[in-house]
Amino acid sequence: MKSKYLFFFLFSLFTFSAFSQNAATTPTGDSKAAKDNFTFLNYKDALIEYQAFFLKDSTNPEYIYKLGVCYLQTKKDINNALRLLLKASKDSKLDPVVWYYLGQAYQQLLKYNEAIEAFTKYKNDPKSKDDQAYTAKRQIEMCKNAIELLKKPVNVSFENLGKEVNSEAPDFNPYITPDESQLVYTSRRDKNTGRTPDYDGHFTADVYMITPKNGQFVKTRNMGGLINTELVEEVVGVGGNGDFLYLYYDNYQGLGDLFFSAKKGKSYTKSAPLASINSKDMETAASSNQNNTMIVFSSDQQGGKGETDLWLSRILPNGEWGPAENISEINTEEDESFPSFSPDGKTLYFASSGHNSMGGYDIFKTAYNDSTKKWAKPINLGYPINNSDDNTVISFAKNPRYAYIAACRPEGIGYSDIYRITFNDLPPSYTLVQGNVILPDSTNLYTSGNFIPPSPPVAAPVVSPKSKSKTAPKVAEVKPVETPKIDVVINVQKKSDKTPIGIYRPNPRTGKYMMNLPTGEYVVILSGNGLQTCTDEIIIPEKDLYKENINKPLIIRKLEVVEPTETQ
Repeated sequence: MKSKYLFFFLFSLFTFSAFSQNAATTPTGDSKAAKDNFTFLNYKDALIEYQAFFLKDSTNPEYIYKLGVCYLQTKKDINNALRLLLKASKDSKLDPVVWYYLGQAYQQLLKYNEAIEAFTKYKNDPKSKDDQAYTAKRQIEMCKNAIELLKKPVNVSFENLGKEVNSEAPDFNPYITPDESQLVYTSRRDKNTGRTPDYDGHFTADVYMITPKNGQFVKTRNMGGLINTELVEEVVGVGGNGDFLYLYYDNYQGLGDLFFSAKKGKSYTKSAPLASINSKDMETAASSNQNNTMIVFSSDQQGGKGETDLWLSRILPNGEWGPAENISEINTEEDESFPSFSPDGKTLYFASSGHNSMGGYDIFKTAYNDSTKKWAKPINLGYPINNSDDNTVISFAKNPRYAYIAACRPEGIGYSDIYRITFNDLPPSYTLVQGNVILPDSTNLYTSGNFIPPSPPVAAPVVSPKSKSKTAPKVAEVKPVETPKIDVVINVQKKSDKTPIGIYRPNPRTGKYMMNLPTGEYVVILSGNGLQTCTDEIIIPEKDLYKENINKPLIIRKLEVVEPTETQ
């Protein structure tokens, strides 16, 4: 396997610079450069060339077919890819692989019955080469899996992390700390170290890190020379609670090897090889559990079931990782990679192109049973977390309602973007908000004694004007009036749309209020007898600023009494 990566490594440094030293923005009109780009999978630059050729000759079968493939592979316009590939498929002189690409276009648009029909035509064509690169049989199986998974979609919502995180280039492999105080991910943007073009027209990968400020991700930064070089570095896992980063290197220091970097303050140390894990074969990703006693990694070393398998090592007394064991219960004849432990260490997430994948890699989950010493049957995380693209990494916050993935979606900024997803069926994090209702001078409204609500009017004595009795006039009975109690009502609404959240009352003896609120922004309206109606705000932040308890006094004011003026 490493020979393949060595080829791309050398190819990126020497050969590819001949026709892709700089990212193409305008067509060259060079047909050889266009064909070379297409042949060497640089669909990004090939797209620009074939768009220009197609404008000059929209009937040329080669231009129609290759432009359709470029649209498909760059995810720029799948509908246009489908239109062009449908047109190309009617030309019997073209390679039958056009049916394979047509099937993939249907897959991307969730038209799985049509995709099955296209893959079947490719598989049955005597001129087709249904080999490892174009496995129509497996694609048909995945389409059938997708039809079943689409019947029960997962209730999730997607939040694009915006231009502070994402770029127009591929951004992928996001890993979040449990408290969401730090996000580390991989990007192939043009500002990477060395600005070295790779074989596919994008720049070689670097590792980036970003920290939220006031709950928002701002100002991402390249992790610099301690991690990155001018060649390929990708973050491919975390250890403990973000105490370690696991890195994939395809550069001068390592060729298809794993490295690690330890957390130091707000940054990380210089990377070092994961010597006890790396082999003469290729290792691609790793994750260690909460207390760093177990590591799961992906490798194509001898003894596996598929191309790339998941392997497990346990920590030895000397601090080294022990012999690797193949996790045979979850490995298939296809690829398994990108293991990732949940923050509590009980669940293992991973990517697989086997099992009931709905297209390429899907993300699955499993758990280890201490009693049986076996891993549970993997469960597909479902659509739309998985789709017909390669879905590889999911990283959960401490609250399993939130996770981070990379996805190629219509609203995205670039080729693939980093998203925060919310599992809407799981409860949000709640915060206990408590405090006292106070007056502007900071005294407690209920206990200070300097506020007495106005008493209701008392009935005046009533004397009968017709009475001729010399005895005292009868006075109407007046019932004693109790001293009025302080009664403050706290009305809470959602700030964005004024949705009612709840009505709360303070303790009548102490004036202390308590309320449980999920993360969000709220308007608080206070009212009471003899008091002004006052408003305040409560913000329950997410990510790095989240707190389980917030102490917040609420201020209310006395009702201003206007004395009547004397009239002449």
